[in-house]
Amino acid sequence: MSLEKRTYPNGLTTYIDYIPEAATTAIQAYIPYGSVHEQPGEEGMAHALEHAVFLKTPLFPDKSAMRMHARENGMYRNANTHYTRTLHVTEAVDAEPLVRHLGEVLFRAEIPDDATEHEMKAVRREATTKLDDVSLVHGVAQEFAMSGYPYGRRVIGYHDRLNFNGEQLRAAYESEYIMGAMAVVAVGAASPDEIYAHIDRYFQPNLNTRMPSSTTLVPPTHAGDFVSGYVMP
Repeated sequence: MSLEKRTYPNGLTTYIDYIPEAATTAIQAYIPYGSVHEQPGEEGMAHALEHAVFLKTPLFPDKSAMRMHARENGMYRNANTHYTRTLHVTEAVDAEPLVRHLGEVLFRAEIPDDATEHEMKAVRREATTKLDDVSLVHGVAQEFAMSGYPYGRRVIGYHDRLNFNGEQLRAAYESEYIMGAMAVVAVGAASPDEIYAHIDRYFQPNLNTRMPSSTTLVPPTHAGDFVSGYVMP
């Protein structure tokens, strides 16, 4: 195992751990946007955006097309939102569909108004789960005691205030899903040259010159990190 790091001119950073004997490749994309970056009134925006990027892209006209792409390529995909970051996770035998999928959701999501309205209903349903979970309540209280606002609430936001519309989520997408602030970690059977070729094709890092805003917050380091949608005790 050996770790290879590359930083592109626009700031995108890749870390590749090439393991030739591995059967699959796993690729994760880290976006430095989580609930700690939300302003008052935006609670839950990062998690809602995590949902919204799967709604539609130029390659995938809807969520069903995206699911079919994953199924046809034997691909696992998921995403979750944390206090300090959003993480997109993919894994399959072939690395090409992984990078193609990430290129679509990270840089070309369209977030249509009608689909967003429907998806927000699912987000609100998700936010009402485990409200009576004592371990969850204790965990949130402990985070608040150690770190204060905004750690004293669930990443997912307040269930009765999750009414973000397409315009709001598209604005957050443009300002927060910036290639120059992202890190991509690939581990497994795909070689560095293979990963770089796919990134050049599907991310087009040399064409994307958007850089992080000078006002981008540097997330603090803290112990414990609850994940949206589910909480591990």
